[in-house]
Amino acid sequence: MTYIWNLLMILFAGWLNTLMVVPAVMIVNYVHPLTEPMAWASSLLTAVGAADTYDNRILCLAVAVMTAGGALYIIAGYIPPLRGLNRVLMGAVPPECFQDHNKTLNAALAHLSEKSGIPAEEIKKKYYFTIIEEGSPNAWAYGTRDISITTGLIGRASPRIVAATIAHEIGHHLIGDTYFATFYNGMWRSTWLCIQIIRAATFLLGLLRFLPVIGIVCALLTWVPAILSWIFYILQRIPQALLQNFFMRQSEFKADANIVKMGLGEEGIEMLQFFLKVCGDTSLFFLPFVDHPRTKSRIKHIQKLMENQNGYVPAPRAVLSVSDIPPAK
Repeated sequence: MTYIWNLLMILFAGWLNTLMVVPAVMIVNYVHPLTEPMAWASSLLTAVGAADTYDNRILCLAVAVMTAGGALYIIAGYIPPLRGLNRVLMGAVPPECFQDHNKTLNAALAHLSEKSGIPAEEIKKKYYFTIIEEGSPNAWAYGTRDISITTGLIGRASPRIVAATIAHEIGHHLIGDTYFATFYNGMWRSTWLCIQIIRAATFLLGLLRFLPVIGIVCALLTWVPAILSWIFYILQRIPQALLQNFFMRQSEFKADANIVKMGLGEEGIEMLQFFLKVCGDTSLFFLPFVDHPRTKSRIKHIQKLMENQNGYVPAPRAVLSVSDIPPAK
């Protein structure tokens, strides 16, 4: 079900991004005819039995641009130099740069290894851990194998809590959240590039508005991208945000389930109680606008999963299998 939620989010975001990508493709095609890409789009439309019209060819190229952006981001996650560049941009550094934090991380991995039965070295080999200097307690799973922890968390929490946090972030990797998020980010970057093309075209049209006769037409044309931008902004900030946050909240429950699966149910509750104490809980009014469930709901979810275990002991090696994560209740 998590894959379906993420796929729906990608499809909705893709549909919304066409508001910006399609005009950009039309502008580029007008300035420099995209003969070969248009021919490719034509052959693709013919192959799938769709009408081979100008509008459909432009739409086909727009979808190709967004898909290419998402695919390139995922591919970049497997290329060490680009993966390292992403870490630099995030401000993520190796834990060895912080002596005390590195000790806490190793203690957390040792505790995670003891509870799950997976050797700490195997976990460190499968996932790349970094630390980000940030005061708020947080952690992220991103890319193909990265997990970053803030100094605000690893510097204040016990190794037990850090171990539960790591298990949670591993859960995000296992259920594929990071791949969908990476694809989404790449798709958004390609859309952002198209927005810059539209802005450049709008700026050039604005320069012509002082000319007689043609200036009136140019002035009117500058309103078209402005209107599209407002529609895009409103839809992105409201429907897409609400839909995306709903999907991400479901993913958080699934990632929490991996904490229990790895044998750290009690530590998971301690982790959430720590966040509840430090950050507080989300009010019901603001819940639709945040990407995490209420902390108290997550505590109840973990308690429910622990009750349903019925003495079940996690299989050490099977923990790294997606199918072994219990479904959210």
